[in-house]
Amino acid sequence: MDRYDAFKIIDYMLGKKHNFTITLSEESISLICRHDSEIMYKIMLSLYATKNTGEEFVKESIASVSKETKRIIGFDIQKG
Repeated sequence: MDRYDAFKIIDYMLGKKHNFTITLSEESISLICRHDSEIMYKIMLSLYATKNTGEEFVKESIASVSKETKRIIGFDIQKG
């Protein structure tokens, strides 16, 4: 499945769950779509929880989720 299609599905599901939809800029969507679907879900979940879709907040959410999912294995080798 294409990452953009995964993004649309996640956005649709969260919109149904929260009974509203958020609007994101194309730049924000492209930043979110760079990640796999699990990380996309976590990012979108935080955006729906705060109802904030500003580009700076999107970047902070991505950084926060990316930092959460990376862990040290061995000699400072990170695995996402």
